Order: sequence, then structure tokens, then C-alpha cells
Amino acid sequence: MTMPRLNDFEEHDLLNRAFGRFNEIASALCDSYERLHDEVAALNVELAEKNQALSSSLAEQERTRKFLTHIMDNLTTGVVVLDPEGRIALANRAATRLLGQALDQVMGRDVLSVLDPASLAGDREPDTDQALEFVVSHGPDGRLLSLSLSAFSWPGRQGLGRIALFRDVTDETRIGAQRERTQVLSAMGEMAAEVAHQIRNPLGSLELFASILAREVSGDDNLETLVEHLRSGVKQVNHLITNYLSLSHPPRPEKSPLRLDRLIEEAVAAAAQAMNLAGIEARVRIGEEPVWVEADRDLLLQVFLNLILNAVEALSPGGRIEVDLRPGPREVEVLVRDTGPGIPREDLDRIFNPFFTTKEKKLGLGLAVSHQVVDAHRGLIQVKTRPGQGTTVSVTLPVLKKETQGQRNSGD
Repeated sequence: MTMPRLNDFEEHDLLNRAFGRFNEIASALCDSYERLHDEVAALNVELAEKNQALSSSLAEQERTRKFLTHIMDNLTTGVVVLDPEGRIALANRAATRLLGQALDQVMGRDVLSVLDPASLAGDREPDTDQALEFVVSHGPDGRLLSLSLSAFSWPGRQGLGRIALFRDVTDETRIGAQRERTQVLSAMGEMAAEVAHQIRNPLGSLELFASILAREVSGDDNLETLVEHLRSGVKQVNHLITNYLSLSHPPRPEKSPLRLDRLIEEAVAAAAQAMNLAGIEARVRIGEEPVWVEADRDLLLQVFLNLILNAVEALSPGGRIEVDLRPGPREVEVLVRDTGPGIPREDLDRIFNPFFTTKEKKLGLGLAVSHQVVDAHRGLIQVKTRPGQGTTVSVTLPVLKKETQGQRNSGD
């Protein structure tokens, strides 16, 4: 089929309409592009504003995080956050210091692998309304930590998280024990003089009569043995009264320059017979250099002899006692270790209390007297123990300054 041929006028009219339509479409496209451009520009502005707000929010969150971290790390109280599975999710510097482990060593670990399991065992699980507070022993030196455990809802997870706040109360506990001892001793002091007067007068007469009786029965072995038992009993009672009085009146040591290394050797020698009879091995490490302290010889000898004999009584045949002398520039430490059964944790805080003892036929005055003597020498006596692994008693004393060591007494 053949299309009809257009004349020049028709062709011109058709082209005009086509160009007109093209211009309309082009104009519409331009309008659409401009609108799109304006919308994109508006979106870019909105996006920039939101990005700026987000950046500001993130920066504020980072500042808040750093601020809170700074506060956490400068707290003296240890803070540990546990997730619902009991793993450590957060710990501050004080916590790692009190736990004795670096942050990367505790993060993500089960809390029972960091703390003594006995401290968190049992049914002592906190709820969201009430916190639990108790004291636990931690570390090889038995430091006491006051632990407060509270629970909170963990966002986005089932179960409760826990916050543990703890601080070292070892010194507070020691001061409290010292206060308790002071109160007991104060009460004892009120009756000590009267007790000594009422007992020592007839005791002196009994000792005199026993001495006369000893001369009368001289030559009779059986009677001499009985009289000797009588005199020994009188001396023992007199010794107990002396200890009792020393508790009620703090000792006033007569100090002079003293070779501590020789005093330790003397104490070990004095206890040698008791150790031999009990089948106990002794290892003494003193060193060759003299160690000088300013002290009362008789009082310190009583302390170290008492510590060694206590260790003997704690051991079975075949046990071992180790005595170490560790001098330092300002202090000297004497360690008396035994391989005995150790001291139960519940008894550890009371062993320096007057009349506390776990031994039969003992009054429990030895360690209390030793504590007073060491205090009077501006020293420190401590006990570290592990059940089943033995006990270590340490006595720390200030060493004598070199310029005063020339004032040596006859003990040199």
C-alpha cells in the first residue's frame, strides 16, 4: 500500500507539531530533573544533618564511655560485672589488683575459676531486689575481701547478670581483732592483780614447803620424784600467772642491741629436745651475715621458742619445721613454717585472742603474749595457712641502724 505524498505545507505543519511535542516533553523532563535535583539536595542536607547528629551522638557516647571508664578505673572498690552464664564481662583496675590477675586474664572467664569456688557456692544467689554481702578469703596469702553481690536484668538475654563489688578488709579485720583483744585484756587487767595476790601468796608458801620437803626425802628416789612433780607443778602455775599478768599489762621491753641470728639459733637449740622426742625434722636457714635488732632478749626468745614449740605440737612424727631469717635494708623477717594440717579458716582470725586454743590442756595464752611482745617491739606478727599444707608464722622487726650497731652488748 502506497502512503499518500504530503505537500510542503503539510510536512511543515507536521514538523512543527513534532517539535512542539518534543519541546513539551523536554520541558517536562527539565522540570522533573530540577525537582529531583531539589529533592536530592534536600535529602543530602537531611542526610548530612543526621550524619552530623549521629557523629555527635557517637562522640558523646564515646566521651561518656571514657568518663565512666575513668571513674571505674579510679574507684578503690573492685567492680566486676558477670553475664548470665557467670562469665566476667567487665572488671575495673581495682578488681584486677585485688584479684591479683591482669584484665586480659580474667575477661570472659568463669568467676569460679578466678575466685575461690567456696565463696560463691551454695544457694546464696541474689535477686534483683536484694544484694548479698559476705567476706571471702582470696589468694595464697588469705587476703579478706568484702563482697557485695547484686543481680540485674541483662538486656536482650535470658537470665540475670550480677555485679560484684569488693574491697580488701584484711587490715580492718585485723584492727577489729586487735580492738577485741584490747577489750578482753582491759577486762582481765581489772582482776589480774587480785588474782595474782590471792594465788601467789599460798603458792610461795607451797614452793617453800616443797623445797624443805625435798631436803627431807633426799635419798628416797620415789619420794624425790613425787616432790619434783610437786615443784614442777608449782612452777607451771607460777608461769601461767606470769603470762596472765603480762596480758593485762603490756610488756615494757628493756631493749638493747641484739644479734637476732644468734637468738634464733638459741631458740632452735632450746626446742631441739622437744623436736627429737616428737620425731620432727628441723631445717634452719639463717645466713652468715649478722642481723642486728634493738630488742629485749628474754622476751623475743620467749616468742620464737613458743612459735617453734607450737609447730612441734601441730606435727606428727616425720613432720618438718623450717626456720628462715630474711634480712632486709629496713626490716628483718623470721618465718617459722610447719608441714602440719594447717589452721581451719574459721579459727584464723581468733588465734591471737587470749584463751583461744584448739589444744587440750592449754590456756591459749602463748600466741596472745607473743603478739603483745612483737607489738611492743614495733613489729608485726602474721599467720598464713592452707588446710592440709601447713602453717607459716612470720615475725617482722625493724633492723638496727648501722650507726647504732656499735653499741653491742655481751650478746655479740
